[in-house]
Amino acid sequence: MYGLTITGLRRRFDISGRSIDALDGIDLTIASGELLAVVGHSGCGKTTLLHHVAGLQRPDAGTIAFEGPDGPAASARFGMVFQEPRLMPWKTVRGNLELALKHIASGAEAESRIADALETVGLAAFADAWPHQLSGGMAQRVSLARALCREPDILLLDEPFGALDALTRSRIHGEFAAIRLRRPLTTILVTHDIAEAVRLADRVAIMQAGRLTAVFDIDLPHPRPLAAPGLAEEVATITAAVLGDTISQA
Repeated sequence: MYGLTITGLRRRFDISGRSIDALDGIDLTIASGELLAVVGHSGCGKTTLLHHVAGLQRPDAGTIAFEGPDGPAASARFGMVFQEPRLMPWKTVRGNLELALKHIASGAEAESRIADALETVGLAAFADAWPHQLSGGMAQRVSLARALCREPDILLLDEPFGALDALTRSRIHGEFAAIRLRRPLTTILVTHDIAEAVRLADRVAIMQAGRLTAVFDIDLPHPRPLAAPGLAEEVATITAAVLGDTISQA
């Protein structure tokens, strides 16, 4: 597994003649195997940060350094999961995963990766299903399997459960926590849902106007059901921090 260190990351956008600091000097270290959740108001820079980590955008200043199992690494392999599953409707579940492996693996190796990823997300029996035959939660698990079959070093999640209804979202939180126990990966989760962040993450970082304003350690055992002792208190504390009330940690 890989860790990463972000140092002095800056990105400015010019919008209608006005300069916006989307990232204003971000310093952050994410340990190997850690799940870090990033929360904050819309437009605070969460997704921009994720895109810079993935190499989809270039910073104006600052660095992102990766640490692999054998020491510093020039780059890392990423798996990304978005808010919408974005499955190709003319492909089966297996076919969608095969598309993800194009130019990466083929033949027996591809079949093995696909079978392993679908088993990990609990959908081994649905390899030949079509996207329209899946529930919203199942489709999002296929999206996760599509990322996992590429065997990433770092998993990036951009509001992956935000489009689901509340009951499905709560259920998939538990399923995702179980998946991480079976297959731990260094993960960055961007979300507006503070309860989701607290339930899933090892640490929760707050962004405000392009800056990292606080980082909270979530010292609760995994997995964390909704009624887990201490969970509601953590949610309340971080919510207060996001809303601009007293920030107790930095």
